Order: sequence, then C-alpha cells, then structure tokens
Amino acid sequence: MRSWRSQTAFRRCLATNSAPKLPELVTLLHKASSLLRSTLREPEPYTSILTRTQLDLTSSEPRPARIGIHDCGNHAPVRDLVSALLLEPFGSATYNDSIRNRWKDQKGSSLRISLQNFDSSFLRRFPLPVEMYEILESSIHHPDSLPFDFSIFVYNPMTSPLDTIPPEAIDHATSCISRPRISIDSSRALEAVESLAVSPRAASDIQHYQDGFIGSGMPRLLHLTEKALGVGQSPQEALLAVRRQTAISQIQFALRLSGKSIQEATNDMKNVSSRMSELRDSVEQKLAELQRDVFGESSSQISTALDQSDIGMRAVLESLSLWKSVRQADELGAIVTKAVENNWCPALEKQVVLPFLFHYFIDSALQLIYHSGRLSVIQESFQKSTFALLEEINLVVPSLSLHVLRNTLEQKVSSRTYQISPETTIQPITARRQQIIQYPTSTLHRTAQNLTLTLFGSFVGGGSIAWVGWIGWLSSIGVEQLGTALGLGALTSLLGLRFVLTRWSKAKQNWWSDWKRIQNGFRRDLQASFTFS
Repeated sequence: MRSWRSQTAFRRCLATNSAPKLPELVTLLHKASSLLRSTLREPEPYTSILTRTQLDLTSSEPRPARIGIHDCGNHAPVRDLVSALLLEPFGSATYNDSIRNRWKDQKGSSLRISLQNFDSSFLRRFPLPVEMYEILESSIHHPDSLPFDFSIFVYNPMTSPLDTIPPEAIDHATSCISRPRISIDSSRALEAVESLAVSPRAASDIQHYQDGFIGSGMPRLLHLTEKALGVGQSPQEALLAVRRQTAISQIQFALRLSGKSIQEATNDMKNVSSRMSELRDSVEQKLAELQRDVFGESSSQISTALDQSDIGMRAVLESLSLWKSVRQADELGAIVTKAVENNWCPALEKQVVLPFLFHYFIDSALQLIYHSGRLSVIQESFQKSTFALLEEINLVVPSLSLHVLRNTLEQKVSSRTYQISPETTIQPITARRQQIIQYPTSTLHRTAQNLTLTLFGSFVGGGSIAWVGWIGWLSSIGVEQLGTALGLGALTSLLGLRFVLTRWSKAKQNWWSDWKRIQNGFRRDLQASFTFS
C-alpha cells in the first residue's frame, strides 16, 4: 500500500504542466530510491544509479552530455550509423580514415568518441560538450555507472525484433521521456556520405548525396538528438535541461520498475493463493470422500446406528418398571450400564464401514487399523504438501515472514494428539458411552435408590398409622376412630406411591433427554474425528 501511494505521488508531481523544480527533483530521486528498496529484491544496482543522478543534478560542475549508441545484436548496423554521423564529406582523408579505423587496436566493447579524439562537425553542433559511446554489446550504463542523457538502440528488424530487446535496457539507458521508433537505412546514409567524400564537386554527386542521406532517415535522428541536447540554448541552460531530463527519466524508470515488481509480486501471491485454495479443496474433497466411505451417504450409517441404539435402550427403559427398580435398586446401575454397552452404536464400533467385499473377512480390530492407516497416510500426504507450499511461498515472496506459522505447524505435528492410531477412530464412541454411564446412568441409579427408600418410608408410615388405629380399637376407642386411622394410613401409603411413580417416570425422561443430547454431540465428534489439518 505504501509503494502504491509513493507511485501516485510521483505521477502527480511529474504530470504537472510546469517542469519540477530542482529541490522537487532531488526529493523525488530520494523517494524513488526508497521505493525501489521497498519493492525490489535486489535494488542496489538501480539505487546506485539514482544516487549518482542526484549528485549530478545538484552539482555545479559542468560536464559533457552523454550519448549512447547501443548494438542490439544480430547484424545491427551500429558501425555504419556512427560512421555516417562522424564522416565529413568535405573533411581531410586523414580524418575520415581515422573514423573508418576507429576500432583498430581498441580493446573492450565500448568506444568513447569526443572532440578530443575526433574533431567532428556532428559533435560541434551542440551547445555543450558531447561524449558519444559506441557500444557493441548489451550494456545499459555509462562506464562510470551514470545513465546516458540520450540513447540510440540500433537493431535489425529482420533478425532482432524490438520485442526481443529487454525493456529494462531501453528504460534505464535513455533519458528520453518519449521513445520514438524511427527507421534508418544506415548503409544508405554511409554510402551517400562516402560517395560525396570521393567526388564532392559535381552537382549530380551532391544531388545523389542529398537523396541518399535524406532517404535514409538520418535527418529525423539528427533532429531528435538536437532537441534532446538543447540546440538553440546557452550551454548552461542546455546542461541544466539535460540534467533535469535525465533525472525525470530515472524517476519514471523507478516507477515502471517498482510497478512491474509489485505486479509480479501480486501475480505470485495470486498463484500462491490459488495453490492454497487447491490444497484446501483437495483436503475438503478427500475428507468428504473419507467420511462417505466410513459413514455412508449423508452420514446414513451414523443415523442407522443411533436409531438402532434408540430402539434397544427404549425397550430397556420400558422394562424398568417401578416395582422392578425397587426390587433391584442396587443392581439398577449395572443393568443400565450393560444395556448401554450393548446398544451404544455396536455397528459403528465393529464395522466402521468397510467396503462390502471386505465386511465378512476382516474383524473389527483390523477394520479400525485399516481406517486409522488410511487417515495416517492422507494426513502425511497433506502435511508434506503444506510444508512444500510454505517453501514455495518463501521463495516467491521472501519478504513475507512465515516463521510463526511454520513454528505453529511444527508444534502441532509434534504433539501427541496429532498422531493417528486405531484409538483415534473409536475414541468418540467410547468417550460418549462412558459419559452416558458416568453421569445420566449414575443419576438414575441414585434416584432409584432414593425412591425405594421413599416408597418404603411411605408404606411404613401408613402402616404405622393403621397399626395405631388397630391398637386403639382393641382398647375400646370406637369403630369410627378405627376407620379414620385405617383410612389415614392407606392414604399416606397411596400418596407416597403416587409421588414415587411420578419421580421415577420423570427420572427416566431425564435420562432419555441426556441420552439424546449425548447422541447429538457424538454425531459431531465422530465426524470431527475424521477432520485433520
């Protein structure tokens, strides 16, 4: 986000109608260096150029303008072009021979041409000293690491299309804000100059020279060069204009280069995001496939097992009448526990849904090992894919810190709960079954014992009241008092029985509600046990 704001500020400043002032250009060059450092992986070659450009812009020392003529390879007529520019039709034979033999005894791929070694009228037409570099290999910078003020890229369209030339070379080597493409027949221009040098007096020779030189396109190149190097201005104004033009060009190049880097990083992040989405989709697809194999379509196997459990446990609860619970109050917990163990999803525990052909040939232990092995293999595969993706992200976007994420994943992988064993697939079954036994069944057992004591107490109390009435009748207290005592005793026993029946029915309903609630949690746990990351 910061880089895009910087680019917007640069473009707003450079897009103004008036030329940026010197302090503004210095500030923009400094910001361009910061922009390149924040967007490029290796900004040093380019930031060094911007620093030298900034020093040159603020320097009060005069310097020559730099013209670079670059050979783009594959039979590009660079030597013919330079010879056509430097040869003098009316010059001495010694001078022209020196131009023709300028590469003799020269080492390296760059030749410096100036008025100090070649007194050319082409170099004298500019208001400030000019140094021209003829470069026969791909090189985008001046030998002292300063950019050229004006660059000419020579290529043969038959052997080297312009699309094959690295755009960074064109952007960074030239300071021209507009980079027109012009067609020049260097050989024709050179032939015209050579013919006039041989016979400079005949009118036909002069006409032949004019036709050939103009037809070659050289005047267009001369016009662009004179415009870029300030022909018609004073030397001071021309040098200042050249320096400004070079600085603006380098700032614009920094914008283009950083924009390209940001776009590449954006594309890389999109590719990484796409890879992450593919990995996530693969995990979800494999998980859905595994759950379908283990639990059936739409978890039908789980629903069937729970329905069968409901049928078995409902029959057990209905058989637990009050009188049976009273007679077996101490054994009630064991009875319900045994019923839970026998009816709590036996099909899932024993089968875990293997393919039908293997159902009759593999016992339950081997089936659990089979599915835990499948989970372990799939988990290891996705673990490798995840860490490989992290390595790819680190290579594509090295500035993105992944140490915390990698450390978290490594801790999770090394944890004891991450490893998959046969107990992993059956753990939700045993855990929820133990939960039913430990809480609802224990509560039901205690309730049966308490109600047994309550029922016994009500019967004893009612019997006691009736016994007291019977003793009184024997003592001649009257028949009416005896009937009252017997009725009160019977009423006490009936009220106690009514209370115990209501409480027992409610206790069984509470146990069934807990059973259904634990079933819902078990369904979620069983599906979650096959979800791993």
